[in-house]
Amino acid sequence: MVEGKVCSKCKEYKLAEFFGKASKHSTGLRPECTPCRRLVDARTPKRNRWPEQREWRKKNRDKYLATVHRYKKKNADKVAAFIATYRATRLKATPKWLTAEDRKKILEIYTLARKLTRETGIIHEVDHIIPLQGKTVCGLHVPSNLQILTKEENSRKRNNFEE
Repeated sequence: MVEGKVCSKCKEYKLAEFFGKASKHSTGLRPECTPCRRLVDARTPKRNRWPEQREWRKKNRDKYLATVHRYKKKNADKVAAFIATYRATRLKATPKWLTAEDRKKILEIYTLARKLTRETGIIHEVDHIIPLQGKTVCGLHVPSNLQILTKEENSRKRNNFEE
């Protein structure tokens, strides 16, 4: 365990006990010390705090749902890419080595599928060449494993891997 480190906010060296735990960081500690973290939290406007947002959503349910609906309609490709990534992550099919560039390519593939659907009038879907949950093999949610197919072709392919 680390004896101490420099706080990213106040730039002072402090003992490890002044930092919260964070398993994602190489040191196992948060980058900022607890006193600095509390200052940041105190300065955060109330509208950005989760409980207040939840209350606003309850009181303004129709307004909130209309906003969500508009966003989903305007950004259908982003939503589809997010849902696919979420599903793949849940299935442990998104590798940790996936780069920001790879994620951008995945979004571009979903955007292109939506564009083809709009231009041709035929529904296009993004398909995993090697299925995420195949009978004999399981693929990854990476750009090289994605292809655009019409809905009919994708339905015919099902969850199979064709070499």
